[in-house]
Amino acid sequence: NDQSKKYSEAESAILKLHKETGDNNADKKAVLAKLKELENAAASLPAKAKELGLANDAEAATIGMIKKLRPTQQKWLDTLNELVVLEDKLNVETADEAKSAFKAATTTMLVLGALAVLAGVAAAVAISRSLLNQLGGEPDYAATIAAQIAAGDLASDIALKHDDKHSLLAEMKNMRDSLVTIVSQVRVGTDTIATA
Repeated sequence: NDQSKKYSEAESAILKLHKETGDNNADKKAVLAKLKELENAAASLPAKAKELGLANDAEAATIGMIKKLRPTQQKWLDTLNELVVLEDKLNVETADEAKSAFKAATTTMLVLGALAVLAGVAAAVAISRSLLNQLGGEPDYAATIAAQIAAGDLASDIALKHDDKHSLLAEMKNMRDSLVTIVSQVRVGTDTIATA
């Protein structure tokens, strides 16, 4: 009776786990159905043998135990072993799937990381080129030219790219040329006044 109780508890736990995990494996469903069928077939046989034994029909009870109950119990045990083997196989398959998923996720993360680095480098290069185009040259060179003009040096040459017409350095060259023209006009005016 204790064994029957233990078996019932274990069976309930297996069926509950099967339902909770949403396991839809056809082989496992078939084995569980076969197990339940054999359990039902075996459940009535001990009671029948007991009934025959109490009725002093020991021979019929013994035949029932040997010819009916034993083979049914053996099939039942074989089916339990089949379930154990199937569970082991499914566990191995699940572990392999998990490993494959982990490898795929790791590869995806590495690829995405590499793409992010490449995108960052590309963005940095694009921003640097854009800034250099807007300045018309290196920032240090633009700062040096601005300092020379601020100090009154209007004679130094400002090197521009051949197609540069709208950069900061191009506008500084235009400003310097305008200042040279204004200074020249002021000198001519001053000379004229002095002559007059």
